[in-house]
Amino acid sequence: KITKTKVIILNTTIGKFSELEGNAKVHGAPLGMENLKKLKEKLNFGEEKFLVKNEVKEIFKEVIQRNKENRKVWNEKIKKYRIKFPEIYEEIFRKEKTVLKISYENQSGKIATRKHFSDALNENISKFKHLIGGSADLTPSNLTKWKESEDFTAENRKGNYIRFGIREHAMMGICNGISYFGHHFVFCGTFLNFITYGFPSLRLACLTNLKVLYVMTHDSIGLGEDGPTHQPIEVLPLLRATPNLTVLRPADGRETRFCLKFAYEKDGPTVVCLSRQNLPDLNNSSIDLSYNGAYFIKESENPEIILISTGSEVCLALECAEILQKKNKKVSVVSMISFELFEKQSESYKQKILPPKVIKISIEASSTFGWQKYSNFQIGIDSFGKSAKYEDIYDYFGFTPDKLSDRILSLL
Repeated sequence: KITKTKVIILNTTIGKFSELEGNAKVHGAPLGMENLKKLKEKLNFGEEKFLVKNEVKEIFKEVIQRNKENRKVWNEKIKKYRIKFPEIYEEIFRKEKTVLKISYENQSGKIATRKHFSDALNENISKFKHLIGGSADLTPSNLTKWKESEDFTAENRKGNYIRFGIREHAMMGICNGISYFGHHFVFCGTFLNFITYGFPSLRLACLTNLKVLYVMTHDSIGLGEDGPTHQPIEVLPLLRATPNLTVLRPADGRETRFCLKFAYEKDGPTVVCLSRQNLPDLNNSSIDLSYNGAYFIKESENPEIILISTGSEVCLALECAEILQKKNKKVSVVSMISFELFEKQSESYKQKILPPKVIKISIEASSTFGWQKYSNFQIGIDSFGKSAKYEDIYDYFGFTPDKLSDRILSLL
């Protein structure tokens, strides 16, 4: 009986028996017709263009028959199990309901959207009987552990919270495997900037449309003193460019609860980008309108300017709009929680939210790459961040209501 991890080392030769034997070229280049002909002669494969030897066919026939018999035995076991333990069977094999009812009332004071997400998990935990998730050694920062969760350990296989350790790639790969099984609603958490450490696994989830939720906190320069090594600048454009991936960046408690609702209802991978810093609840934010990807959170009749923003910068855009209105500018503000959801809307809706003849200015504390599609002018950060208190960093990069309004007036 093996009680320890076993490593099997196979010594192989690349391109064995070919003219390029031992040459790295075999890895990426075709052998060529002449080389292939010589190889077939050495291996007694004849001159057929495509050949499966009879002994290989026989092996596969045996495998197919064995699998059919195993499947038959398995089906019989499941049938008996369903009769003997009907309640447990339903618990294991039933599909999760696809609609999650969530409501929210504005709270006084300011709360980080990472805390809102944690609260949303705890508020709705009874609806997630098959929830499993964890964090890459950042649980106290991500706030991903809900109150009734138990750690999954060698001693407790019934646990539903996984402490993945500092290994984002492995964490996201494990989540892919859990999602493939099809039984659980699975999520993982780390800082947004560290999603790039696990990106190969995330990309595979997108390629196969796996239902995995990525809870990414500390989503901007707003994380403060940890500095440019932790502050995502180029990450949002990368994620938004990835096919099959829905990227959500909520502005307040209501939009954050939409993110949980959407990820639960949707088939396929979802990234939720959450703030470290505290943010106010916004009067006109909407769970229902968030499904559109973008909507007016402040609407003026016949606006001269439309400010488009996401996440923690939406409240700044609203304050900026107030300043501009005092300077006789008619301003509307759009919360664009998701590029991908907005792209799924009708052309008439898109033009209603972003009319072609109105000047549109995007505001996001991230790279401006990608915003050119939606705005005439882009206000963002196209350099690495800084290490300081987040208020000082926002001021340094011009992300204050006064500096933003001055910048907008200069652009006009």
